[in-house]
Amino acid sequence: MNTDTIPSILLHESRQEERRHNRIYEKSLDLPKQTRPTNTTRGSKIYIATMSVSDSHKKNLIIAYNRFSKFSEIQWNMPRYTQDAKNIALPTNNKLSMLIANAPKTLRTKLQMSKETGLRPVDLCRLKVKNIDLEHKTVNPTTAKGGNPRTIPMSANLTAKIQERILVNNLTPTTNCLEM
Repeated sequence: MNTDTIPSILLHESRQEERRHNRIYEKSLDLPKQTRPTNTTRGSKIYIATMSVSDSHKKNLIIAYNRFSKFSEIQWNMPRYTQDAKNIALPTNNKLSMLIANAPKTLRTKLQMSKETGLRPVDLCRLKVKNIDLEHKTVNPTTAKGGNPRTIPMSANLTAKIQERILVNNLTPTTNCLEM
């Protein structure tokens, strides 16, 4: 390959990349061509700020324009938008019960314990036999974040499953209770 063509190839690829970024920016703003604020950062800020969309969408538009301005070497101060908090849709009790019922035996016990006690997966993995009080049907987890000690009650059904697991697998007090 001729070394004289390498700069021209790179320049051509750079121009293609610039055109691609411009198209992405223009499409993200979805404006008629004559009103696109590509020449002025102030116009872009005002237009995005006055859009009747969520702050999350405005944040995405600002990020797109910021990439465009960096690529085009345009200086500007990027405004800040915070994303709206969204509630997490929790599964119903029936769906959780179906999931637990169809899981393999070891996973079933872990899921049941997590459902009843609210323990996170990392807390379940650290749970040792000595942390479970079968007599009082409670669990005393050592939390991953070094939080305060606590005692959490368990159902008779879960206590029986854990007791069976300890006896069948001949687990010692220092062994992880829910190891696979």
